[in-house]
Amino acid sequence: TTTTTTTVTSVASTAFFQQTITYIPKAGTYWNESTLVAFCHRSPVYNTSCQYDTIDVLPLLVTGVGRSSTHHTADCLRKMGAQVCHEKCCRDGSVAWTYAVIDRHNEYPWQTHRLGQPMSVDTRFGKVVHLVRHPLDVISSLTTYKNQSWDFIARNTPAVPDLASVTSIAHRALIHWVTWNRNVETFASLRVRAEDNAIDTICRAASFHSQVNCSNVCRPEFDANARHHRHLSWQKLYALDPNMTLAAVQLARRYGYHVNASELGVDTQQLNNP
Repeated sequence: TTTTTTTVTSVASTAFFQQTITYIPKAGTYWNESTLVAFCHRSPVYNTSCQYDTIDVLPLLVTGVGRSSTHHTADCLRKMGAQVCHEKCCRDGSVAWTYAVIDRHNEYPWQTHRLGQPMSVDTRFGKVVHLVRHPLDVISSLTTYKNQSWDFIARNTPAVPDLASVTSIAHRALIHWVTWNRNVETFASLRVRAEDNAIDTICRAASFHSQVNCSNVCRPEFDANARHHRHLSWQKLYALDPNMTLAAVQLARRYGYHVNASELGVDTQQLNNP
């Protein structure tokens, strides 16, 4: 995977052939399946090398960890003219953290009262964009998740099968941020930071039809779906799980976020060479 600190990052399309994805020892992996069959079965991206029984291919999926500004992204794409739905499927695609996986039970939360069609095991997307936001903001906000979300996440996080039973919600949120992002990295072709509000970049990457105007400006509204919660620190997370926190820091740096050793209460050598 290419490492960069720019707004938009290209992600290696061959990542799914890797046998394992290990960034920090003992911090967990996500997928350790090396076969194309496993990739076709578990990934939401359409691949011409896969053999599908029946398939419905939509142009765009924007996904990542929840609480990463998916509401704002979906709203902006619709203002540009794209028929993109939030946590449901429309003609031009979807913006949904839940669609980062193909759920074997075909049970995706939060679809009942939304516009569009529900996701299914036969839905794939031509372009997948990885949406990220500062990890401390996201992990803190994830502590507001309820059982329905955690049950879905645990069912689709094979690296940590007992995730839903982790007592500390902050610890659970930290593990989820690392493992879910690692999963998306294996198939996304583009990465965008929510703070950069690069909706036009997402729009152009999707190669929408001519009625979509990707030049429309959409101002950031990060408080549109805000929730009340305490703000976690790197030091607090490190006290909960040093290895997983170091894994989160490594991902954060790759995504362009600056993290200093002093924020964890460790020395620089320990942070740079975990």
